[in-house]
Amino acid sequence: MKTFKSAFYSLLVLAATLFSTQVFAGDIVVPQSNQVRSALTKMIQNPNLKDNGISEAELFLQFKIDEKGEIILMNINTDSDYLVAFAKEKLHHQKIDLVDVPPNTVYNLKVKFELK
Repeated sequence: MKTFKSAFYSLLVLAATLFSTQVFAGDIVVPQSNQVRSALTKMIQNPNLKDNGISEAELFLQFKIDEKGEIILMNINTDSDYLVAFAKEKLHHQKIDLVDVPPNTVYNLKVKFELK
C-alpha cells in the first residue's frame, strides 16, 4: 500500500508540474546586451546628488521596451525619492533606438550612483 501511495503522489506531482503555468527565468532577463545597458545609463547620467544630500545610492530598474521602441518602467526600487522621480523623468516613455531588441521583454538593471 505504501508503494502505491508513493507512486500515486509522484504521478500527481509530475502531472501538476507538467500542466501548471510556469514563469521561466528566460522571461525576465538582465540586459546581457551592453547595448541596452549603455543606452539607459547614458540617459540617466548626472543626477544632482549633491543638492539632494545623496553621497551614494543604488537604483534597481525593471522595464520593458515596447513595439514602438519606448521604455516602459515597471518598477523602480531605491531609497531616494529624488532618484525615483529622476528615473521616471529621464526614462519613462522615452524612445530608444536599438536594433535586435525583442519587444516587451522584461529587463532588470542595477545602476550605482556615487558622489565624487
